[in-house]
Amino acid sequence: MAAKSGAAYAAPYINRIDNMGYNGIQVARHIHDIFRNNDLKTEVLAASFKNSQQLLELCEYGVGAATVSPDVIFGLVKNQAITSAVDDFIADFEKLVGAGKTMKDC
Repeated sequence: MAAKSGAAYAAPYINRIDNMGYNGIQVARHIHDIFRNNDLKTEVLAASFKNSQQLLELCEYGVGAATVSPDVIFGLVKNQAITSAVDDFIADFEKLVGAGKTMKDC
């Protein structure tokens, strides 16, 4: 109905849909498909994510707009393996040039 009324966006609230016993990601995908299959210009503006994986799934599917909380965004870039590798790199660098120094100091 939103698309037929000329709305630019329709916002399925993923976590709220999940809390009602449905699959929020699948609902957002269905809405996206309905818009595309009927040549409607309305975009899905996904909202209310509980984790970064939900956001990634919709991005992979082609949903291009979302409102996302900072903690979910942080979940996209925080990775223990990466954090550990960066820490190791810093420790190795500091062994060579001294603690707290940067390339500018070399």
